[in-house]
Amino acid sequence: MILRYNLLMFEGYTNDLQAKLEAQDFTGLTKDDILGDLLYTTALSYYAELDVMDYISSRTMGIVAIRLPSEAHFFN
Repeated sequence: MILRYNLLMFEGYTNDLQAKLEAQDFTGLTKDDILGDLLYTTALSYYAELDVMDYISSRTMGIVAIRLPSEAHFFN
């Protein structure tokens, strides 16, 4: 389950990254860092949306939804 804490923590990190990019301060940044953050954000958003949809549909049907541990794999 994606916790609100995880989303808020990552939001702070992405805001810092955005500020660095807008200021054109690229020290310490690599293409891999930026691409990794993009992929992580995509996976985090997917699982957060999945949690919300599971919660809504389980409440509607009057059941308890249990999600097994999941992970996202990216290969290049």
